[in-house]
Amino acid sequence: MENYGLIIVNASGKRENNAFNNCDKTFVSYIFKDRKITTYELINPTESEFLNKINTIKSKTTSNNITYIYITCHGSDTSLSILKYKNSMTFTKLKSYLDTIKGKKVLIIDSCHSGSCITDVEETAVVNSQFFNKSKNSGYASNISSVFRDKNYFVLTACAANQTTPFNSDGSKFTTKMCQSINNCPTHRYATLSGMFKYVRDSGINACCYPEESYFPIFSDYPLNANSKYYLVEAKVANIKNAGTDANIRIRFIGNRGSSGKYLLDHKNVNDFEKNRVYQYIVECNNSIGTLKSIEISSDNAGKDPSLIFEYIKVINTSTNTEYKTTNASSYIINEKNPSRTFSLKIVNYHTYNVTITIGNENGAGTNANVYIQFVGTNGSTIPYLLDSPINDFERASFNTYKVKITGNIGELLRVIINSDKAGKSPDFHITHVAIEDMTTHTRYSSSKSAYFNSKGRTHDFLLRKNINVEYFVNIQVSNEKYAGTNANIYIKLEGTKNKTGYILLDTPEKDDFEQFTYNLFKVNADNLGDLRKVYIKNGYEGKSADMKINYIDITDKSKNKKYHLKADRWLDSKHGKEILFTV
Repeated sequence: MENYGLIIVNASGKRENNAFNNCDKTFVSYIFKDRKITTYELINPTESEFLNKINTIKSKTTSNNITYIYITCHGSDTSLSILKYKNSMTFTKLKSYLDTIKGKKVLIIDSCHSGSCITDVEETAVVNSQFFNKSKNSGYASNISSVFRDKNYFVLTACAANQTTPFNSDGSKFTTKMCQSINNCPTHRYATLSGMFKYVRDSGINACCYPEESYFPIFSDYPLNANSKYYLVEAKVANIKNAGTDANIRIRFIGNRGSSGKYLLDHKNVNDFEKNRVYQYIVECNNSIGTLKSIEISSDNAGKDPSLIFEYIKVINTSTNTEYKTTNASSYIINEKNPSRTFSLKIVNYHTYNVTITIGNENGAGTNANVYIQFVGTNGSTIPYLLDSPINDFERASFNTYKVKITGNIGELLRVIINSDKAGKSPDFHITHVAIEDMTTHTRYSSSKSAYFNSKGRTHDFLLRKNINVEYFVNIQVSNEKYAGTNANIYIKLEGTKNKTGYILLDTPEKDDFEQFTYNLFKVNADNLGDLRKVYIKNGYEGKSADMKINYIDITDKSKNKKYHLKADRWLDSKHGKEILFTV
C-alpha cells in the first residue's frame, strides 16, 4: 500500500520565499518521506498546476488511503493565498477539491487565521483554551466557514481564527514543533492527532485541531490504512518494589464475538514497563471481536526481573474514541507462576464543563499564579483541576474559558471551589464572575460573587445559580471609510422582553478595538433578557480620533442560538449623535 502527500508553499516577498518557507518545506518533506509517504511539492502554483496534482493523487487513491496535505502561506479568515501572484482560494473551494481524493485526509495549515477553517466565530470565544486569544482579538467576519469539520479529515492549524502565526529565518515555530511532535509522541512509532496537538500546545503555540480528541494514528513508519482498527493501550506500572519487568509483554483483546491474537507491547530502544512509569502503545487489530470486554496480558518471563504489577490499564478504540479501563489491575501479579492474567474492562464515562472566569478591570486584578477549580454537585465532588492554556491566562479585564473533563457524574452543580498557589510576581487577583455550562445536559450555571484572592484568602467558594446567566456574542463591523475607526470607549446596552442591562464597556485588553474596517467580537454575560427588542450603542467620545462609523452589528443569543443582524451605516460623533438606538 502507498500513501501520498502534497506540500504547498506560497508567500509574497523574496525574503520569505528564501527563508522560512524553504525551511518549512524541507522539514515537512523529510518527515513525509521518512514515513514512506510518496510526496509531491508545489511552489507558488497556478490553479491549473494545483488541480493537476490533485487529479494525480485522486487517480492513485482508494478508500483505504490516508493523504497528507501541508500548506504554508498567507491566510485570512476565509481563504488561503496558496496560488501564484498571491491569489487566494477559499476554504470551501479548497475542500471541494480535496474531497475528490478518496480515503482520509490529514490537513496541516501553517498560516495566519488558519483556525477559521475548523472554528465557528462564536466558538472562538467559547473555547479560550483552544481557540481564543483574548489579547489578540483582531476581529473577523461572521461567515467563518468551519468547512473542514468533517469526519474524513484530521486537521491541525498553526493558530486560532483571530490570530497570526510568527516566523523567523529558521522557519515557522509551528511547523518546527509539528515535525518534532511526530517524532516525540508517547506512542513512539505512531503519532496521533491528539498527541501532536498536545506537544505543539505544550510548546506555547495556540494551535487548533479537529477532531478535538482523536487517538487514531495518522503517522507511522509504514503506510497506514484508513479503515484499519487500532487500539491505544495505556499502562501504568505500579509504584511498589519489583513491580517492573524486563520480560516481553503481550496483549490479547477479548470481545463479545471473539478474541484477537497476541500483540507484543514494545518500544524500540526504550526500557518498557519500569516501576511507576506510564507507557502508551498503538496496536493494529483487524479481528472481528465485537464489543471489547476484557484483555489478557501475558509474559514470557524473560530477563532478571520477570514479575509485573500494573496500577491500571486503559484501552481506547481509536475509531469510536470509546475508552475502557481495568477494574482490578493492581490486585494481580504476573510472574512465572501466573504468566498471564485476564482483566475485565469497564467503559469510562466522562462529563465535560465549559468554565468561563471573568477578571476585574482594576489595576492588579490579573495574576500569574496557577488557578485551580473543584466542582461540587448533588452526587459528590471532584479533585481540583488546573485552568491553563498556552496564552497568558487571567489578565486584567479578561474572560478565560476552558473545557474541563471529569470522570463520572457528580449530579447538578451546587458550587465550585477556586484556589491559587500564589506563584509568580503577581499572585493576587480578582474574580468578578463565574459561568459554567454542563456540556452533557447543556445546563448553565453562574455566580456573580466578587472574590479577591490575596494574603487574606486564596480559596473561595462560589455558589452557583441555575439557568440564570445567558451569553450574548456581539460582533461589530467598523466601516472602511477614512477616520471610521476610534480610540474612544464604546458601550452597549441590551433590552429584551424580560429584562435589560446597563451600559457595558466593549473592550479587549492590550488590543486596539474598533480600528477602521475591522470586525470586533465581544462576549456579554447577562441575566436572561428574553427576546431582544432594543440595542443601544454609545460612544464615550474620549481622546483624539473619537469619531466612529459602524457598518452593522451581529448579536447572537447563545441560549437560543438566535442571531440578530442590525444594519447601521452611520456615524457616532458630535454631528450625527454619540448614541444609536436599534429597534429589533
